[in-house]
Amino acid sequence: MTETEEKKVMQPTSEHLATPQHAPESHDGGYEKEDVNGGRIIGSFIIGVCVIGFIMFLVSEYFIISKERQILESALKPESNQLRELRQREDGALNAYKVLDEKKGVYQIPISEAMKRIADEAYRKKTAPPVEESANNSNAKDAKKDPSPVAKKTAEK
Repeated sequence: MTETEEKKVMQPTSEHLATPQHAPESHDGGYEKEDVNGGRIIGSFIIGVCVIGFIMFLVSEYFIISKERQILESALKPESNQLRELRQREDGALNAYKVLDEKKGVYQIPISEAMKRIADEAYRKKTAPPVEESANNSNAKDAKKDPSPVAKKTAEK
């Protein structure tokens, strides 16, 4: 290519300038003259938050309803025969008197009675007076022999 051909290729022709694609824009200063519409941005934000909140509410209600439906179905479901038989065997084992080992004197009593006896025994141990030492016991024996008023008070304790 020659220099004149290169200049022709580099320089736009009047045909290129006349097309709307290559026509320069008619802005005076080269910047946007309008501000961003703040009302639209805030409105869009509020609408978006409301839509997201509404969707979250619907999902929450869906899960609550599903949970209640499962609870209702399980509560109203009839009890199986195997479960009923198992409970009868357990009740029989827990609430029956039985001889376990007659030679050793081991017997089974109902669980409610056993719990009551254990609780009574623990209560008695807690409320019983503390065991006195041997020195205090010898003083109490001496007090029973001595008829003085101080010895009588010690013996009464």
